[in-house]
Amino acid sequence: MIYDVKLHPKVQDFLDKLDKHISERIKNRLLLLKCENLFHYLEHYEGENCYKFRIGDYRALVDIDISRKIIFIRVLDLRGRIYSFRQVFEHKFLEYMPSKEMFLTVEEKQLLEESYKNEKDGKILSSKDLKKQLEI
Repeated sequence: MIYDVKLHPKVQDFLDKLDKHISERIKNRLLLLKCENLFHYLEHYEGENCYKFRIGDYRALVDIDISRKIIFIRVLDLRGRIYSFRQVFEHKFLEYMPSKEMFLTVEEKQLLEESYKNEKDGKILSSKDLKKQLEI
């Protein structure tokens, strides 16, 4: 039950711009989230529907897809910037965050779209049946 950690491209760019030793320290700390008891390391981000992860002076805002065992690192920045950015936009911070859908593969997007169509039509298919139907 190990989780997969996916970084938003802007998070990866941010890490690439940091000093190598700081970047490596952050990446090593992010590996802690791959464990089964990941909520031991996460705190609910007050007033929003995501979690924060402490990494020294840095904070990562993350979403979790429990069914697919994926952790989405959506924002990473210095602690002060994360909290001041939130205040500037009057608690609408997550509206400026990228959606989870940008982390999906092409096949996952097809499955999601097809499951929405089937749901509207009142059909309930398992993911295996959907994959067979779409020949994925």
